[in-house]
Amino acid sequence: MTDPWIERLPDRTVAMIHAFSPPMNRALLVGGVLAVVVAILMTPLVADVLPSPFQPVVTAAVGALVGVAGAFVSFPTRLRRTFEAYSWLGRTEMDRFVERTGGPVPVKPEDIERWLSATPSTSATRLARAEVLAFVGRYDDARAEIQTIEGRTPEDATELASLRQYIDWLESGTVDLEELTAAAASLPPGSTGRAIATVTIALAEARRGFVERDPAWFVPLESVRTSLGRAPSIVVVRDTWLKFAVLFFIAALAASVLVLLLR
Repeated sequence: MTDPWIERLPDRTVAMIHAFSPPMNRALLVGGVLAVVVAILMTPLVADVLPSPFQPVVTAAVGALVGVAGAFVSFPTRLRRTFEAYSWLGRTEMDRFVERTGGPVPVKPEDIERWLSATPSTSATRLARAEVLAFVGRYDDARAEIQTIEGRTPEDATELASLRQYIDWLESGTVDLEELTAAAASLPPGSTGRAIATVTIALAEARRGFVERDPAWFVPLESVRTSLGRAPSIVVVRDTWLKFAVLFFIAALAASVLVLLLR
């Protein structure tokens, strides 16, 4: 299931959304079906054991847990590890965006236009504006935002290199990682900045592979997953599996209430 607004964005902008949509949709479907089935089967068993207000709630909670477990298992292991690395980078970048701008990342085209109009170009917002402008295909405007910024620290130089390669990729499909790789090498091994740069390079390679229909497109991201430790798993639990659990709980609750009404 893909949101309609995604189709209004440039293809390369949403390449990774399209890459992960099939396994995510399958996981959502498998988990939802399991949650509902558990609710239907379990409701009669607890109907005469638990007090009325608690029957559907307990059933829905169990259904949600089973649903999440099923969704997790249905997600191919290698793609799941790839998604974890991708999600960790995305969460890191979103947190950095919020820290710089004081608000969430705009995603839908209409929200982006409002955000750009309401957020003037300043030393604090230029990098964020460049990312958003590139996202919607305004490549010259994105380059203009970062043209006057100097990379005073290795971290700054690495982020600028990352933005430049990202803009080039979105506009022309070229993947030139020479500047970014050199900048990343200047960062301390084991630092967060080095990890961000490493995953960014892997993401650039994975994007290119996916667009070029390489069946092994996910390998670069999968390869860097181990170096990130437990952090990506925590991010995915918070940002993905918990949201799935809420959806499964609602579906199971509705099924359980319906079964009780039909008894």
